[in-house]
Amino acid sequence: ADSYCESTVSMQFQGTKRWRIQAFPRSRHFLNASAFSDEQIYGHKEHVPWTPETEFEVGPGQCFVFPTGYLHESYVDPDAQNMDCYTSATFQFNHPRQVNLYRAYLSSFSMSHYGMKEPCLEGMRTYATLLSSADFTGRPDEKNMRREAESLMRRIDSNGDGRITRDEMYAAFCTDPRDRKRLMALGGFQYTWTKRLSAKQWAELEDEAMDVWAEDALQYHDLDRDKAVTVDELAHGLLQWNVVTFRLRAARQGTSRASSPKKWLRQVLDSETDTLKRHYCEEGSPCSEVADLAEYGKLLKDNSAKLKQQFLKVMSLFDDGDGEEEVTMVDRQTGAASRARVGAEL
Repeated sequence: ADSYCESTVSMQFQGTKRWRIQAFPRSRHFLNASAFSDEQIYGHKEHVPWTPETEFEVGPGQCFVFPTGYLHESYVDPDAQNMDCYTSATFQFNHPRQVNLYRAYLSSFSMSHYGMKEPCLEGMRTYATLLSSADFTGRPDEKNMRREAESLMRRIDSNGDGRITRDEMYAAFCTDPRDRKRLMALGGFQYTWTKRLSAKQWAELEDEAMDVWAEDALQYHDLDRDKAVTVDELAHGLLQWNVVTFRLRAARQGTSRASSPKKWLRQVLDSETDTLKRHYCEEGSPCSEVADLAEYGKLLKDNSAKLKQQFLKVMSLFDDGDGEEEVTMVDRQTGAASRARVGAEL
């Protein structure tokens, strides 16, 4: 089982493949940071159980399209095939970006392999910040983010009506050749095959990319979906990105500097409690997020073996690694298990 950063389509050419799927689980704090990839969802290794929402088969000539973050498992039953060869192909596409989904799950994504190990979260930076040069890794400051939003509004809102439209977004970021070049690089529009394009083909790709980016950037900040962005919506998006990136940076630094699992636990509890109280809880009201963090922290404190296991897991999530991963291969019929290294260069 696995989950991808991108929208994905799986096409079945021969044979039949059985699928099981589950929505991306919510994470509340870095004590239960998780990697929902390959074998990690099995055997209660993560804070949420693998509980597929539905199971279905995809046959020849059919395809299955699933969005960013959907946990999925596929299985080919050899006894159910009428041929020796069964073939399928999977394609992933980055654009248009699922910006609304990313914004809604930004916090949970940051506490998973999407933000800790893979560049999924980074792919949202140009949309979330609108190429702002502000420091989003520093301690979150609502007033600073408001001022930055007002500055961006003055720059982008060409008619001064207090609402940024798609055309104004395009005019501000997608017309100057230097801005277009920057967006092509930072927006994830360059691939290995783009080097083979002719000048005319590249120009067509760039035009299409700019159209897609402007629309997605607008949608990212358009909370009420009225096809325009106000300064309040923009300030909300900037502050959210500030909180998430600061929190991720604090967790990364705290984990790398911790000399023992106990010191790591204390650091995470202090940092996460402060962030949750400031930005995720309503003042004067009970906060389930803080309560959940404290309860799980006590569980880890009282179980040194589990604490060490969680500490090492979070460390591995922040470790870039060497491109290899060790997974457990389980025979679905017999239950026999074996370990294998995947992802190594040949």
